[in-house]
Amino acid sequence: MVFLLAVNSFSLGTIMAGEIPHTINDGKAADKNVEAQSTFASTLVVDVEKSLHGKETDPSKSCVSPNGMSVSTPTNQAGSNPVYAAKAQLLNQALLDMQMGLYQWVLFIITSAGWSLDSFWIMSFVVIAPSASNEAQFFFAGDKSSYLFVSLAVGLTVGATAWPWMSDILGRRWIFTSTIVLMGMGGLVGAGMPSFTGLCVVGFVVGFAVAGNQLVTAIILIESLPASHQFLLTVQGAFWGLGQVVSAAVGWAFIAGYTCGTGPDAVSTSQALSTHSSRDEAPPRAAHPATTFPTKDGATHYLYTSLCAIPGPLAAGILIQTKRLGRTRTGSAIALLTGLFMLLATLARSRNALLAFECILSFLQFAGLAVLTTYTVETFAAPVRGFGVAIMGFWWGLFALVAVIVNTFAGGVVAGGAAVWFCGAVWVLLAGAWWRVPETRGGAAA
Repeated sequence: MVFLLAVNSFSLGTIMAGEIPHTINDGKAADKNVEAQSTFASTLVVDVEKSLHGKETDPSKSCVSPNGMSVSTPTNQAGSNPVYAAKAQLLNQALLDMQMGLYQWVLFIITSAGWSLDSFWIMSFVVIAPSASNEAQFFFAGDKSSYLFVSLAVGLTVGATAWPWMSDILGRRWIFTSTIVLMGMGGLVGAGMPSFTGLCVVGFVVGFAVAGNQLVTAIILIESLPASHQFLLTVQGAFWGLGQVVSAAVGWAFIAGYTCGTGPDAVSTSQALSTHSSRDEAPPRAAHPATTFPTKDGATHYLYTSLCAIPGPLAAGILIQTKRLGRTRTGSAIALLTGLFMLLATLARSRNALLAFECILSFLQFAGLAVLTTYTVETFAAPVRGFGVAIMGFWWGLFALVAVIVNTFAGGVVAGGAAVWFCGAVWVLLAGAWWRVPETRGGAAA
């Protein structure tokens, strides 16, 4: 575009130089010459504006993706800055011309591993919470397992807000590396933490790192993919479920078998203590409060719901590429189904029925989260993409925090189904909100 403007200006300047007399002796002729130059300058400004905004010089191009979808790289999606819009268009067109290369596929694998770790750590706290709370009863009265999730939710809220915003200032790579290292350090410290209070602090640190890594990873990937493969960000959501499956499988294999005392073991241990203390009392009886001892059934429950989270983003990745649905209609349909099934789940009267509803909701919620993340990073331009994602992350973490606080301090409300009805209604309203936003299918992220 700049080259065309330069050529146009040079050509018009040459014509103007040829038409202006070299020798001007008359004052009236000089005045007329000045008026002619002013008139010509005004037409030159108009020509430049037309060249910037005219359809005939619009550098937007389109190509066909591997699935036959037409993909364009319009400059008007990059905001009102024409310089940045031109740069974004050139970069997106270059990515389209190169298509998916080794760098993009390796980056996809790395970021997918990051998403798996994010989900793995969150599910790990869910798996260890009953055993950790059981040990905490030696120091605190009552069941304090919910305090661990409050700490985790606070960390998620702060991390989802701070890390993406800082990535606009400090860069994406530094943030990605920092969150990965922080997650690993938190896990190592938490594994040997002797106190429940210290474990809650570790939960905050891990949640702070997990939320930042999850959102910044999405930004890194979308800024390196060609427009024809931006749907891979939605497909990558399947690795959230994969991380949960690994964590739940570890809990199913080890937690229930090696951290939960059985009846005979508890009796023999108590008798040995009684003999050592020279105090004979009535044979002790093992007690198994349902809220403090994880069981094989509980670990299997986590495993089933985690497995159902994997195909959700895969199906969403296919649907958002279809012409009839796209991002907005797919997001609306998923939100509506999620709300309806949450309302129907309150009618479940058996354990198996409730498990079936939770598996369906796991499928839908992870699919909806993948579509929402993809749409958000596609909508905001690169200079403010982190800020836009931070807004989404703040509300995501805040609602999680509110849910945990309600469950901790108002358990009766949750047991009565009021919280589930509220969440279902919010999902239904979200389905309507999807129809009010523009479609981003077929357009390159600026």
